[in-house]
Formats: sequence, structure tokens, C-alpha cells
Amino acid sequence: MESDLKLYLECIQNPTCLQSQKDSLVALAELLSANGELKSVLRERKGLHVLLKLLISNEAPKLPVLYTLSCAVDSCVSSQNVLIQKGALSVLCSMLKQGVSPFFLPVICLLSFLSQGNSLGQNKTRQAGIIALLINFLRNFHPVTKENMDTWKSILACLSSVVNNPRNSINQGTCMEIMPLCLTTLQSSNQHQNLTQSLSSFIRLCLSDNGTCKTVILRLDT
Repeated sequence: MESDLKLYLECIQNPTCLQSQKDSLVALAELLSANGELKSVLRERKGLHVLLKLLISNEAPKLPVLYTLSCAVDSCVSSQNVLIQKGALSVLCSMLKQGVSPFFLPVICLLSFLSQGNSLGQNKTRQAGIIALLINFLRNFHPVTKENMDTWKSILACLSSVVNNPRNSINQGTCMEIMPLCLTTLQSSNQHQNLTQSLSSFIRLCLSDNGTCKTVILRLDT
């Protein structure tokens, strides 16, 4: 397995063509998903640096790079922290600011993983202005339609990761800014039943063990 990882990294850095680089990225992602222990091997071999450098490059295939990075940091705080410390959040924030693109949802997915069980990731995401950016996207994508429902669900999942596990009271307070819109959308979610669970979960996590946020929502509900 380690020899395969080394081979894929070499192919990614010195591809014979763009398609071979894409194929190597996908193969590496599948390898990391199948064997979590290889995530530390990738980190030790500076593979995360290689992938982040590719993400910044104008010539690299960004979708498979984002997919591979997500597989590399999923449930791996050490790898998450390496990417955060290397400035990944700034890169992802810049990509989000480009608006809806083929990279939009994969970027949000990677952001979710970088905050997953990681207080550093949660705080750095807020400090980078990404929470505020995601809140604005929810406003821009309102009202909910069949076309933008997946976007709503992805953003809510990302915001849920920045407020929970571990609970982050500052991020909970920040997310209360979008609560009126979430409550309004939830009340009309009989038209969008697939969104009800995501909305309900996000609202619950924003209020969890936070008296201030509970007070705010009670005022909104009166």
C-alpha cells in the first residue's frame, strides 16, 4: 500500500499528461479512503503540500485535487491541521468568492472536513471570514428550489461542523445571524421535505448547551 502511495505521488508530480494526473489523484483518493493509516504516511511524505500546491496551480485539475484532499483529511485532525497551517483556508475562501462554479460544492465539502472534530479548524474558518461568506450564500440562494437544494444542504452541513464536535459557542453565536431565514425556511419546508432534517439538525446544534442562543431564538419565535 505504501509503495502504491509513493507511486501515485510521483505520477501526480510528474504526469505524462493531464489525464494520467487525474487518474493518479483519483487512485490516491480511493487508497486513502480504503486505508486510514495511509493518511499519516501521506502527511509524512509531504503529500499534503503537493496537493495544496496543485490546488493553487492554474494548470492542475482542481476537482480531483479537492476530492483527494477531502479523503486525506477526513477524520484525521493531524492532517487537517497541516493544511490549515499551510494556508488552505485562504485558498478555499478565494475559490468560494468566485461564486457558483464546478468547484463550489467540493470546496464546501473540504471545508466541512477541515472543521470536523477540530476546534482549530472551526476557529480558523471563522477568522478567515468563511462562516460569514456561507451565511451570505444562504441568503443569496433563498428561496429554496429543487435546483439549489443540494447547495443549501451542503452549506448547512458545513456550518453544522463549525458549531459542533467540539461545541463552539462563538461560532454558534455567529450562525444565529442566519437563524431567522432558517426558521422561515423550516416553516415552509413541507415543500422541501429533503431539507427539513438538515435545517432541524443545524438549528439544534446552534442552540446546544448555549443559553444565549436559546434566548435569541425564543425572541425570534414570539
